[in-house]
Amino acid sequence: MQSSRSGHVLGGVLLTMVLGSCTNDETNVSNDEVEPQPEAEPVSERTVTRIREKLLYVVAVEKTESGATASPDALFTVDVEQGSPTYGQIVYRTDMPAVGDELHHFGYDWDNRHLIINGLFSGKTHIVDVHSNSRRPAIERTNSTLATDSGYVVPHTVIALPNGNAIVTMIGAAASGLGAPGGMIEMNPSSGKFVKNYGPSATRDYAAVGPKYMYDVGIKSELNRMITTTFGLPKDVAGGIDVTSPTLGLGDEVCVWDYQARKVLQRVNLGPGTGALEARWTNTYGEPVGYTNAPGTGTIFAWEDFDRNGVYNFKSVLTGLGIPTDIVMSSDSKFLYAADWQNGRVFQINIQNRLNPVITATINVPYAQMMRLSQDDKRLYVTNSLLSSWDDDTDIGPARNVNYGIYSITTNHPNPGMTLVGNPLVDFRSIQKKNGVGRMRPHQIFFDPAVVFPFGFH
Repeated sequence: MQSSRSGHVLGGVLLTMVLGSCTNDETNVSNDEVEPQPEAEPVSERTVTRIREKLLYVVAVEKTESGATASPDALFTVDVEQGSPTYGQIVYRTDMPAVGDELHHFGYDWDNRHLIINGLFSGKTHIVDVHSNSRRPAIERTNSTLATDSGYVVPHTVIALPNGNAIVTMIGAAASGLGAPGGMIEMNPSSGKFVKNYGPSATRDYAAVGPKYMYDVGIKSELNRMITTTFGLPKDVAGGIDVTSPTLGLGDEVCVWDYQARKVLQRVNLGPGTGALEARWTNTYGEPVGYTNAPGTGTIFAWEDFDRNGVYNFKSVLTGLGIPTDIVMSSDSKFLYAADWQNGRVFQINIQNRLNPVITATINVPYAQMMRLSQDDKRLYVTNSLLSSWDDDTDIGPARNVNYGIYSITTNHPNPGMTLVGNPLVDFRSIQKKNGVGRMRPHQIFFDPAVVFPFGFH
């Protein structure tokens, strides 16, 4: 949603950051080419755990106070072990090497030994060791060459592959000045370097070979299908909310892929300005059903292939959700949770009737954004920063950059209901950072490495 005030300026700065940092800002990274690793087929098994989380890893973006020296973004480690004397407290802070990353989404490598943390605005990849000491994560290396090596920019979703590499979605292309197309790459999680494209290259004619847009990816390997989503092109959404555009700068197209062939099979238009974000399949093995949230229209869409003809149908199944910026699936696939960033609400939605979901509970969380649900479906952790330029944008009301924190919700399974625990669990309004004390913007959360989720979890 490109702000009429600052969108083009921020886009230019972002392109300079991404491409300009690719020459001399690497840390502990060899200049040797990354050797390609075996293809990710067939999917190998991993040992999924069913244990209670003890730590939260939370990335937070700097909010520089007036007159203060800017600090780098950071990874915060929060103790959530039941009965711990430091429960609900930050026990460690891992600062990024430099200012300006805009940490956003991240993920584990295949063995849960390292976190792969990308900077949206910097284009850098930080490889963080959480195996040696899970309470004190340490950056092993930083790579800055994804844009120059791949042609894509703005790294987003990270999903580990069984071949040892990781998929990274890339929201735009360098050659088009942060425009189309978006795409996916394979990254070596030891070096953070580009290995090869995961699908078509950034130089393609995206009118003929999809996708045009890229944001999130959901994988259903047993069905040999992937869904990728939209948001918007970086040049249109990086700078803020463009209220002058009838589509608010958001995209309209989602894609269905052949997972093994890495090829788009369907390009589906959900409507102008939908801007679909997350891609969440149900956790039921072999079930051809999933959901995506469209912030531009306040809608949740379902996709399905019930007749098993290979063609997926997309349907609006729930509306009136404000600006839904995240959805998460319960492990038993009975409930979907949705965060309404605009109105500060979290919805618990019964999806047992897959195409007729029903809201069963609502709870208020200031500018609810990213969520993480425990494996036993009993604890939902919520953060409330979307993107720094959006948090600060006043085009749709007062800036949403004050009450930063991590909120904890107790969820009632299998019956509906939610209860807020602590308000907030961790306060990010006055927090120690590298250069002083002040606000930081918490975004995505992962659990400690002992908590292992199935392939495709992100």
